[in-house]
Amino acid sequence: MSFLNPRDPSIDFHNRPMPVVSQPRLEPLLTEEEEESGCSVDATGSTGSTESLSFAEGRVDVYLRLRSPGTYAPGQKKLYEATMTGLKVQCGKKNASGQSKDSCTQLFSFTKVFEHLNNQRDIFHGAIKQHIENEEDAVFLTYGTSGSGKTYTLLGTQENPGIVPRAVKMIFAKYGNKIAYQAELKFANGSFKVLDEDRAVQEEMVRRRILNSPEAQSGVFNFEELQRKIDHEEDFRGNASVGECVYIWVSFMEIYNERVYDLLGKSPVGPRPQLKVLSNKGRPYAKNLTYVYVRTAEDVIKVLNYGLNHISCGSTAINATSSRSHSLFTMLVIKLSTPDNLSCVSYCFGDLAGSERLKKTENVGNRLKEAQNINKSLMYLGKCLNVLHENRLKKQKTIVPFRDSKLTVLIQSALLGRENLILIVNLDPIETFYEENMHVLDFSAIAREIVHPPTPEKKIKTARFSILNATAAQSAQRALLDENFKLKTANETLLSENNYLLDENATLKEENDQLREKIHDLVNSMMEKEMRIRRNLVDTSREHLEKQKALLDKIHQSEMMAQARAHATEIRKLQLQIRQLEEEIVEIPSSGEDESS
Repeated sequence: MSFLNPRDPSIDFHNRPMPVVSQPRLEPLLTEEEEESGCSVDATGSTGSTESLSFAEGRVDVYLRLRSPGTYAPGQKKLYEATMTGLKVQCGKKNASGQSKDSCTQLFSFTKVFEHLNNQRDIFHGAIKQHIENEEDAVFLTYGTSGSGKTYTLLGTQENPGIVPRAVKMIFAKYGNKIAYQAELKFANGSFKVLDEDRAVQEEMVRRRILNSPEAQSGVFNFEELQRKIDHEEDFRGNASVGECVYIWVSFMEIYNERVYDLLGKSPVGPRPQLKVLSNKGRPYAKNLTYVYVRTAEDVIKVLNYGLNHISCGSTAINATSSRSHSLFTMLVIKLSTPDNLSCVSYCFGDLAGSERLKKTENVGNRLKEAQNINKSLMYLGKCLNVLHENRLKKQKTIVPFRDSKLTVLIQSALLGRENLILIVNLDPIETFYEENMHVLDFSAIAREIVHPPTPEKKIKTARFSILNATAAQSAQRALLDENFKLKTANETLLSENNYLLDENATLKEENDQLREKIHDLVNSMMEKEMRIRRNLVDTSREHLEKQKALLDKIHQSEMMAQARAHATEIRKLQLQIRQLEEEIVEIPSSGEDESS
């Protein structure tokens, strides 16, 4: 912990007044609400039966992943030096010349340090794989500043899959054909419930609604390409016991501005409905959170795509695609095995929004409100870790303030040691984010120092699920039941499709009638237009003929007048010639008389 640089007020949680009680107590007083529907047990699986206990004590696993610093800018110092399980940080104030004053070195220890040369596979094998192999309840959290690589570590990309896609592939490779086709057991509202066939069909409809949606089909991940990439790097093998029957459910929620939202629920017309956070015998849960039954790894990837499409993101000056909420993606693996054994393993993957300095992110408006709520919830998480750390040395325990934040309420089982808590701290080791990185490292140091008290490992036996257990022991009968359920769901699908086709047929008939009416009206309209055109043509032709006749009459009259003028001229000429001839005739006798004389 640094005493040279003051802690940011939005993150500082030291020396705050805490209520003190006379009795040691590590659980919050939450509203308890148990919803009994048919046959159910609490979230621990307890039904009052004998439990075999084994005890284990351990620390919180805190891993460090360093992002590649790239090329150091001129004058920028290398402040971080990593070892296998630690990080040395150069600290100290600078004087006016830029040289360190009162410099010192701080050492932070971790379960393991992954440098920038370590790939996604190294992270998965070093921090995650053993918990899935051992079937241990676990909460995996990525923590760090905005843009430090938290989401990349958790989800990765199509080319470099993160820990979630690899965990999904490992889980389904592990149980293989032991996964039941029909969902007979469900975890909902903090308890398990046996589903009859009608309820199972309803769950199948929820499953198909999500898997067949455009968001699931064309999301962040393409399963075929993702599978080829993981299969090339990993060699997961199955080891499910004979007689086991496995049911796998997934949920996806986000905590946005201290409100819990279901990322797999139906898209509402108005604002998204908030989920209430309640408790069932000390086990917190989000009421009415959607759980989707999955049969294959491809189903899970599609559900993940669907949820990621609805998650809250925004752009800041540091990160163009910054998560504006904490998201929790959970896989529940319920196992029924002989003789009469029920167990459940929970794997929760949490992507915590990055802590932010408002000056550097330049947030305003909604981004500012989001950043304030993010910093507040992370402050309360650190506060809870600090109290848990201090309670180790106290006889009179302090109440852990889980109720101050929705995030700490939902992951309190892991904070109390009932589940494994794995914290993957992401760090961008450049001088620009020195102060922010020191706060992150201080946070991880507190988490690393928490030692959980011994907790019982429960092996549950229950008679409530004897019918299901007997079914699980008889593989032939289960195959018939699964086949029957497949046929029933197929029949339901066909009936639904038939009803859809009937409705579509009725709609098409109605559209056909409407089109016929339109065609009839169109034909009548065309005929009317044709008659009008014909009448117009006749009228136009008549007018044209009349004009032509008048023109011809005028031409004929002109020609007649011209001929009359020509004839008159010819007559005048002839008359002139006649007169001339007459004159000549008169002159002829007179000339004869002269000759005789």
